[in-house]
Amino acid sequence: MVDELTEERRKNQLLHEEVQQLKDLVERNNIAAEADHENISNKLNSKLNQIILEKERLAQEVEREEEFISNTLQKQLMKLRNEKIKLENDLEQEQECMVNKLQRQVMHLENEKNDLSAEHKRVLERIDEIIEASSSCACDCSRSLAALKVNIV
Repeated sequence: MVDELTEERRKNQLLHEEVQQLKDLVERNNIAAEADHENISNKLNSKLNQIILEKERLAQEVEREEEFISNTLQKQLMKLRNEKIKLENDLEQEQECMVNKLQRQVMHLENEKNDLSAEHKRVLERIDEIIEASSSCACDCSRSLAALKVNIV
């Protein structure tokens, strides 16, 4: 029985050592898994930080680009507004010039018309004078002058 007990103790000791080895192995595996987990977590955090920095850089770049576009469009808009104002002023001056020119032409034509009308009136008056003076003359002469007067009127 002593041999059996000794054998059992030896088996127990072996089993105890095996359990201890397995516990050590499990603990090493847990430590390795935690280290891997920590390593993976650190890598992911590093990548996340890089992504955040890249996102911020891109946001700043987009903001600069938007500001550049906005400034460019503002400059173009101001240029177009100034061109529009200049064209409106040029058009107004051209219209004013044309109106003035047309008014001068109208005044000249009115003066010419008045002169012609006065001349026409004088001719008619002279014809009437001639007709009256020629009433003593032959009727043929009077008729010719009357026909001339009708043609003038």
